[in-house]
Amino acid sequence: MKGILQKIWGMVLLVFSKWKILSAYVVFSTLVLSGWYIDVMGLFSSQENYAGTFRAQHGDIGIYDVLAFFIGTVFYILLMLYDYMRMKLDKLQLEGGNIRNAALIGDSSQSVSQNSQNSPALTNSPGATFNYNINGVTEERCRAIFDEKMLIAMRDFSFESIDKAEKRTSEFRTKLITRMGAEENGYEAFADPSFQFLLMDAQRAAATTDKESDYQILSELLARRSKVGDDRRSKIHVKKAIEIIPYIPDDALLGLTITFALSKLMPVTGNIHDGIEVFDNIYGSIVGEQQLPTGNLWIESLETCGLVKTGLSGITTMLPAKELLSRKVMGYVLPGIKKGSKAHKEAFDLLNNVKLPQDILVTHEFNEEYVRLNIPSKQQIDEMLWESELQNGIRVKVYINEAQKKTLHEIYGMYEQTAEIKKDFENRFELELNKYKYIKIVSDWWSTIKTPFEPTATGRIIGNANANKSNPQVPMLEI
Repeated sequence: MKGILQKIWGMVLLVFSKWKILSAYVVFSTLVLSGWYIDVMGLFSSQENYAGTFRAQHGDIGIYDVLAFFIGTVFYILLMLYDYMRMKLDKLQLEGGNIRNAALIGDSSQSVSQNSQNSPALTNSPGATFNYNINGVTEERCRAIFDEKMLIAMRDFSFESIDKAEKRTSEFRTKLITRMGAEENGYEAFADPSFQFLLMDAQRAAATTDKESDYQILSELLARRSKVGDDRRSKIHVKKAIEIIPYIPDDALLGLTITFALSKLMPVTGNIHDGIEVFDNIYGSIVGEQQLPTGNLWIESLETCGLVKTGLSGITTMLPAKELLSRKVMGYVLPGIKKGSKAHKEAFDLLNNVKLPQDILVTHEFNEEYVRLNIPSKQQIDEMLWESELQNGIRVKVYINEAQKKTLHEIYGMYEQTAEIKKDFENRFELELNKYKYIKIVSDWWSTIKTPFEPTATGRIIGNANANKSNPQVPMLEI
């Protein structure tokens, strides 16, 4: 019964809003000021000649007329507000509906045919069957899907906030469509139901912030979501990251991103000078002219958001920044093999036996008397590529086989182990790091942090997304 009454009341309001409310208001006001209600009251009164007696006592126009006029004015304002809200929602629905109708009657992403044998049928009405052949998801269709889901997300907002929410989500749409277009098969993600639900979460998040950088990070997170497939662990962390983005303070986000870059990112080039420059460029693209956070409030903010855990052991237990860097690129730091030594000759023989080129061993940049494998770390051996020249003169890059991997690990184990020599190379590496502006800024900042902390999986994802926003060359790493 309650539901029926609510429906009837809604229909009454709709009728009032569709008719000329202003005209109705004028007629109502005229009748009120003429004292019509006195005659109506007389019909229900047992007193003889009630209307005449009332007018004799109070006059034709009295306080009751003014009160009735005031009440009518209040109702008029309320109805006008209601009418405005309906017009705004109708506009949004019309925009979304036009896009949907264009897709349904045939656009570049869909073809409509009668009696197709290769596609599912949708019965619209008795005797009318529409069949769809989906040929991928185009950019235009992605925009349509975004707008359709935005209409649903908008239901969470009052009509007073719709204008602002619509403006923000429109800016987010531009960023997202551009970002997804840069991913291989990125548009195809829009056809995934779970992606569409996450898209609405991102739209709600975008509507709560006016920062362009937040729209970019949300776009990066959705791009990551499009690549994780059925990995539920990644899905839940991406969802959490999207929900929390509008609430992360700027200084905390910067600290989290630099922490991610310092602990997780490393160069792939074997050249020492180029590799160290990669570090500096990445840190510079993230920090720019900003001031890195100080004190502990930014760490507390991250912990409140569930992005870090404090008091833990691990890679970020406040080892000096230069030591963190050296651990990631030990292929730069270790001395290698001394030229002309027995180990040097054995290394060449091993390379010849597995048909690897001898120029994989390069002169060490810190001391010309030594050679080293042209790699930043031992771990990279298993992913190493080398160029091979075909008979037609074309050079191609190929992965090394298992025998070649074993050989390179063996050569790496032949590096000089004398403590004094290793210490000398470590000092040379540190001196080289000191030449770079942003490496020094980050190193000095890192040494001021007194509270040990470790980013959570969600924190690493957000740090990765923000780093990628600042520098598109940053890879999307697994959590």
